[in-house]
Amino acid sequence: MTEYSQIKINLLQGYRTIKELSVEMENQLSLFMVARCIFLALYLAGKSEQESIKQTALERIPLYIEKLKDIIAYV
Repeated sequence: MTEYSQIKINLLQGYRTIKELSVEMENQLSLFMVARCIFLALYLAGKSEQESIKQTALERIPLYIEKLKDIIAYV
């Protein structure tokens, strides 16, 4: 089981204890997660020339790329 699949299972189980979730919304979760990872990676890449953000960008961008791979492999 991938990290993403376990996160998705836990998220949906927790969410459903509070509120119902349609299948359509559940199916869009992967798209949202991919968009979020891409946004964060691009944001950090754009800010990476600033010394205060450079180290964070160098550490985080590869992590977001790995998360993307994990999500894509799951879908």
